[in-house]
Amino acid sequence: MFKKSRSEKIIQWTLIGLLIPILLLLGFYFLLDKKFLIEEPAIVFTLPQYKQKLENRQKQEENLLPAERKAIQKKLLNLEQSYKRYINNLSWYIGQLNQELEGARDESSTIAMLLQGTVEALQTADDQQADALLADLEQQNANDKLWVGKMVFQRGSAAEDNIRYGDALKHYQKAAALVPNNVLYLRSAGKINTVLGNYQQAIRYFERALAQDLKTHGEDHPEVARERNNLGAMWYALHEYEKAIAYFEQALASDIKTYGEDHPDVATDRNNLGTAWYALGEYEKAIAYFEQALASDIKTYGEDHSDVVRERNNLGLAWSGAGEHEKAIVYFERALASLKKTSAADHPHVQMIQKNLSSTRAKLKEIPGQSTQDSSAGGP
Repeated sequence: MFKKSRSEKIIQWTLIGLLIPILLLLGFYFLLDKKFLIEEPAIVFTLPQYKQKLENRQKQEENLLPAERKAIQKKLLNLEQSYKRYINNLSWYIGQLNQELEGARDESSTIAMLLQGTVEALQTADDQQADALLADLEQQNANDKLWVGKMVFQRGSAAEDNIRYGDALKHYQKAAALVPNNVLYLRSAGKINTVLGNYQQAIRYFERALAQDLKTHGEDHPEVARERNNLGAMWYALHEYEKAIAYFEQALASDIKTYGEDHPDVATDRNNLGTAWYALGEYEKAIAYFEQALASDIKTYGEDHSDVVRERNNLGLAWSGAGEHEKAIVYFERALASLKKTSAADHPHVQMIQKNLSSTRAKLKEIPGQSTQDSSAGGP
């Protein structure tokens, strides 16, 4: 339930089958406008090479954290999308370093040489060489906190992208300590703590990011709404649903002022609120939010978008929770039909909705006089 950036959306499915949108700040560098001062770099790293890199990382089983193992499996499952994101991130890193390189050429030949070497390492996705050079760059201006913060943050971003979450945590937290008013560093530290399940620690970083954004932007700004959604997501993860709702409601009110009623961010806010009310067993309130989110996302994306699938699945769960199993089945069937157009039958999301559907059909059969024969007729 993280607030989504313009360029990236991630959907996480919980154990109960509820689609909860975690709209990351994933990689957090996705939150930046990727405006390069130079031409986009040529990266010599193919899809097969990326797959091999993931598989090699996967073989290091004894050294992997549970979150890392899960991330590798997810990236392999969605290989093409993950590869495109990886290349996009490399391009962003290289663009940032090239900006530094432009300023360093006239000031320090050593720094320029190290920056150039880092760029070349990144162009071939040699993350170990790039990390070693960035570590050297840290030492070149060791007394300049802004400079060291930039280099440390780059190391954290690369570590996260290469699924070295322990290293990413160390680097992001160091960057946030060096430059405590940098919202990007704070969000990144919050996000990686979230990935590792350190929700209380993540809350502390997201609260600091919110305070900084309020100083910079004031109320009713998209960045402020994003921080509040992030905090809502953390309180949800800690099962503090009332606290989560309070943050989600603030985010929704802000985003409506910014974007109007039928915007993807507003739909996400409403889906998040529906999810929290569902967790409290308030199914009517959950349904109302899910229906609003669904109507908006159909206007925005059409019938078969992943967000539309998410909301139909959520509506199925909410109607089933309310005891309206026939209505629930219709939503599950529609969600499943859409998802099967783009995902294989063994995809975890397909299997989860299928499980929701089968479970609800079983519940309906337990009710005397009920049948599922006409469940696919009508519906949303």
